[in-house]
Amino acid sequence: MMKFVQISKNKKQEFKKIALDYGRKLYRQLQSTSLFHKEPQNTGPVSTIACDYGHSKIIFVEMQKSESGLHLIRFHKSLRSDGNKVGVDMIKKIFTDGKYSHSRVRVSVKGQGVVVRFIQFPQMKHEDVRSAISFEAEKYIPFKAEEVIIDYHVLDENIVQGTGTFMNLLLVAVRRDELNPVIQTFHEAGLQVEFVDVDALASMNSLEYFHPEEWKKSVGFIDFGAEISSLCIIREGKPRFMRDISFGGMDFIKRLKRKLGVTEEKAREHFLQAADKPSPEVIPIIQESVETLIADLKVSLDYYLDQIPNAQPLQKLFISGTEAYHPQVVQMLSKEFSIPVEPMNILEKLTLGPDVDKRLVMENQGFLPVPIGLCLRDQ
Repeated sequence: MMKFVQISKNKKQEFKKIALDYGRKLYRQLQSTSLFHKEPQNTGPVSTIACDYGHSKIIFVEMQKSESGLHLIRFHKSLRSDGNKVGVDMIKKIFTDGKYSHSRVRVSVKGQGVVVRFIQFPQMKHEDVRSAISFEAEKYIPFKAEEVIIDYHVLDENIVQGTGTFMNLLLVAVRRDELNPVIQTFHEAGLQVEFVDVDALASMNSLEYFHPEEWKKSVGFIDFGAEISSLCIIREGKPRFMRDISFGGMDFIKRLKRKLGVTEEKAREHFLQAADKPSPEVIPIIQESVETLIADLKVSLDYYLDQIPNAQPLQKLFISGTEAYHPQVVQMLSKEFSIPVEPMNILEKLTLGPDVDKRLVMENQGFLPVPIGLCLRDQ
């Protein structure tokens, strides 16, 4: 359950006295791997490289952001084979063939080892927040503090409730045993991980850049993964709710495979072909899968509206992932929730470099919000 959790005001002094040494130690450790790591801004055009290192695919982009806009310099997508060593070899080949300009890479993570919580602390100085979180972390996450890398972002401050004043925080924790192998893979490939982010948070950067007007409203987006999807809600330019849903693109493929008695490859073909040429045999199966997704979304949205302070109904729902461009998915979600549902409109504000295959980008634009969002993060 993701909700705002209060801690008693009288613990503020206890945090300062007991957690200070531990917090300083953890802070030094986090500085090199911070999920929200930032460096001083560079005023000139900056080339950034990002990788969406998913369980079923690897997507690399190299971007430049300048006064003239956002430029996609390089783009590559590969299906990921099982095994960490294969991933190393694949990354080496991608970089060699793609002629990327440097070896610094931004990476995103997703899955059961990633935990996001919205919590509430008594108002305190920013230098005291990290110590407080270090001391109280295990109250909010299902792991021991030493098992994870933890970071946070302050959402709101000086919130008056009753006789106290509070601050709202976004807390992110990633299990070390899931994060370290990813970093090691890139290290063995001869690359330097510049920073690590979470898929959903990276996608939010894309949403803010490509849809600034909707970003200021009450909107949601679904980031479709292979096995797990993330529902995120933004209100007035700030994340207010995030929840993983045990539904992904493979749910469509597995159901088609089982009901049609075909191979996984053939099931994937049926799914993609049904977008342009609806088949009376395939469409009902896709609709069954979407109904499962809708049921999960209803539970999450009802919880958000009932339990999250100042929650507002969604005005629009964005979707990303290859499934985002399937008309059956868009139509059923829009009809069920009575709001506009659409993929992010990325290509309108994106200039493609001469070495980029436009057709390949068009076919995979549903995957772009995560890696582009990584590149959009301030340096």
